[in-house]
Amino acid sequence: MSGILGKIVRFGGISILAAWLAATAGCGSVSDGGDDGGASPGVRATPSATTFSENNGTATVATMLNTAPNGDVVLKVDTNSSDRVSLTPATLTFNSSNWAAPQSFTVAGVNNDAADGNRAVDIALRVDAGATSDSTGYAGLAAAPVGLVKMTVIDDDAAGVTAAPEKLAVLEAGGSATFRVFLNTVPDGEVVVAVKNEGTNQAELSVNRTTLVFTPESWSEANAETVTVTGRNDPEIDGNKSVLLSLDIDEAATGDLTGYTLLEPRVVTVTVIDDDAAGITALPNSLSIMENGGLDQFTVRLNTRPTGSVVLQVASSDTGEVVANQASLTFNATNWDQEQGVGISGVDDLESDKVQNCQITLSVDQDRSSDEVYKAVNPSAVVQVHVLDDELP
Repeated sequence: MSGILGKIVRFGGISILAAWLAATAGCGSVSDGGDDGGASPGVRATPSATTFSENNGTATVATMLNTAPNGDVVLKVDTNSSDRVSLTPATLTFNSSNWAAPQSFTVAGVNNDAADGNRAVDIALRVDAGATSDSTGYAGLAAAPVGLVKMTVIDDDAAGVTAAPEKLAVLEAGGSATFRVFLNTVPDGEVVVAVKNEGTNQAELSVNRTTLVFTPESWSEANAETVTVTGRNDPEIDGNKSVLLSLDIDEAATGDLTGYTLLEPRVVTVTVIDDDAAGITALPNSLSIMENGGLDQFTVRLNTRPTGSVVLQVASSDTGEVVANQASLTFNATNWDQEQGVGISGVDDLESDKVQNCQITLSVDQDRSSDEVYKAVNPSAVVQVHVLDDELP
């Protein structure tokens, strides 16, 4: 082939040098340009093949005639894949004045949400016999394409599952939070996602959904499925825990063929915040008794389950006014939340000392206790005791 011409073609913002190529056999011949002596009616287009993305990708094709017509030659720009590309303009008109000047048309990708792979697209140039007035032979080429451009439209979609947010936190004492799940691309059948709570800390969290179903009509963020997670309370001082929820494709239940059954699980991380702290509860925390043998009592329990024994010392701030009937209380992992009673009694004296404000203090016995948390925190509880005088002023 002689008379190769150069042309700069814009593709996706990148310039490429493409040679002027002749039309295929039966579609006319290529001349040297300038003088068309000896050439046959035909069309040349460049580039003859190119590639671009479906997402805003474009390619520009330059077209000119081989020979000078004596009237209008109207070319229709057509494609076998109008769902993947758009063409602008749809027709090109040449005449005896502009036949050798390249006219361009633009091919643009049509974006979709399907992971449907790359698509080979043919762009055909056809003579519109009804609109063509030339009599040099172009009208006779209308039966078949006079030019064919091969293009590949690159698919930018990939099957995937999105969880938003992927990290969240809840309080263990019934705190709750939600995340939304949706697909990245439209499936061609049902996609079933299993929500699994199977990690080492699964007991820390409850999940309200175990299965999510997406369809070709309901798959996108606008139709996202909501999952609620709720913390489960426990009495242990066990710190914050991370619970990993797995979003797995249920292959047996999924009918999609666009790639969802090939996906690895998506993971959502939920931090369950521990709300427990070592402590002692004594109730009631304020009592009044007569000094001449007045009696009353209060109960004591721990706030959290210990891992070892916790021995509490029971001490009166003034044994001349009030005494307790217990010197110590022992709790462990079994009875930590069972209330133990402490009785108190007033101590009579012969003084007219009105009301005496005393305290019964409960504190951790460091030597006799084995639970390291309670020993380290060393909490205490105080019961106020008002001892009423029985002497006349």
